[in-house]
Amino acid sequence: MAKRELPKLVPVTEPEYSLLTEPWLGSVMDDGSIRRFGLVGLFENLDDVSSLVTDTEMEEPALFRLLLAIVYRALDPVLEDDYMEWWEDGRIPTDRVVDYLKEHEDRFWLFHPEHPFLQTIIEPKNGLPTELDALIAEPNGPEPMSNRSSLSSRRMSYDEIARRIVAMMQYDKSMAHTPFKGLIGGPSSGVYYAGDAYLAQMSLIRLKTGHLMKDLLLSLIPLDAEDMFSFDDEDLTVGKPPWELPMMSMSKGANRRNPEHPKDLEECLVWMGRRAYLTQWDDGVTRILFSVGRCVTLAGLNGLEPMAAFKKVLDKTTKQETLIPFVIWSKTAFWRSLPSLIGITAGEKSGMAPMTLRWASYLAENGLLPDDYIGNVSVSTLVLDEHKSKVVDFMSDQVSLPLSVIGNPEKVRLIEKAVAVGEKMIRTAYWVLINNINLAEKRTEKEAKKSANEKESMAYDVLGVTFYGWISEMLDLGDSAYEVWIDRAIESLMPLADEEIASASLDSMMGRVYKDKHYSTALSDSIFRSTLNKIRREELGK
Repeated sequence: MAKRELPKLVPVTEPEYSLLTEPWLGSVMDDGSIRRFGLVGLFENLDDVSSLVTDTEMEEPALFRLLLAIVYRALDPVLEDDYMEWWEDGRIPTDRVVDYLKEHEDRFWLFHPEHPFLQTIIEPKNGLPTELDALIAEPNGPEPMSNRSSLSSRRMSYDEIARRIVAMMQYDKSMAHTPFKGLIGGPSSGVYYAGDAYLAQMSLIRLKTGHLMKDLLLSLIPLDAEDMFSFDDEDLTVGKPPWELPMMSMSKGANRRNPEHPKDLEECLVWMGRRAYLTQWDDGVTRILFSVGRCVTLAGLNGLEPMAAFKKVLDKTTKQETLIPFVIWSKTAFWRSLPSLIGITAGEKSGMAPMTLRWASYLAENGLLPDDYIGNVSVSTLVLDEHKSKVVDFMSDQVSLPLSVIGNPEKVRLIEKAVAVGEKMIRTAYWVLINNINLAEKRTEKEAKKSANEKESMAYDVLGVTFYGWISEMLDLGDSAYEVWIDRAIESLMPLADEEIASASLDSMMGRVYKDKHYSTALSDSIFRSTLNKIRREELGK
């Protein structure tokens, strides 16, 4: 039997598709129109751009971090005295950014014989390139992309490929599930645990203002800002980005037992989590060749990674405490995690708030932002399956928050109390109500608990809407803020309870005796209301 002849690679001998000039970045302009730019055009028009347009939610944070890395490097070193001048002007010196990009234009080609953008030259020793759908970190659902068929995802335009290359480096795992993931003719066994992708190890937190220039300016934290970065005074530099370094070596394998720590801010913002190379088959169709990447840990990175909140954990082996990024639990409503994301300050027992928010708080404290400035805190989290091998969800949320509460112990404790009492109302009053009504309906204990758990989750979502409204008014409410929150929380839960009572069957109104205890809708309603009143009296002393 003759050996099957595999297609041959077509080498790219000339630079092709410059990310500086080709329109690969969709942008929403201040007038509502959508325009497409290369990197140079984007920065030349940055005054008029409100936000980026992306194919998926996962792309936007990765692209924003790329832009921020470019700005940091173009203005390196970013120091507080210079920053204050930029802040007063209301803009970044984009002319310097454009000059920097043009100086390194040979490193911003999507295809290049020596140094393609965010790629490395790979000799295909263990297989041949796979389809372009492998650019997606992992499928969300049965298809490679939720908004495309598996067939169409193998045909991407160059602008989409460019965006997905950037996202893949941040979201794809540092090692393939097999030694060469998805390669035709490559090994199909040898599955092993892979280190988490960089942005899978944190809930990414930053401020959004509805204007890209200001978003970048708020995220551009000076390297010499007090109590922010843990740089030495004589080493205030952002570091070199991948496009200023030699191509990543293919000889060095990923070490999951001893993962690397990013050495500088540039490595944090644009971590090269994959070894990948775009190539072409003999029919001219672009495909991608994968190899193992770099395993990374974010433990102890609280003085370097600017967009993560950190919490203290005890290492069971060394018996020492370390700071690791805080990640929102996928089954928890976002507002319940807010105290952990914004309330942790340097010196507190639990950890540290993200630098992005602490810097904005510093601006507010020093009169550069109004005392009552409301910041739109954006949080995004990648959710992996229980084996940490596939992406099952990408959560994103946003809350309007007075920035002056960040780092203010009194306000932080108030938010923590508000969340805790809201959880208590749902757990000890609403959950019990649903459970008791189901028992009155003559359902089993298992069925009653299942129903209560499902309705509890919905109640957290309803209460979250009330919480967001309350927290935006918290400063104006003054000393009455906590009492107002408790009353609003109770008012939010009452319609849910009334609906459950109204939809109960006639039999449940009569109720039943179960395990020597009587259950009925009337009694369940009475217990619910008395529990809420008790919580109110205990919390307010009334």
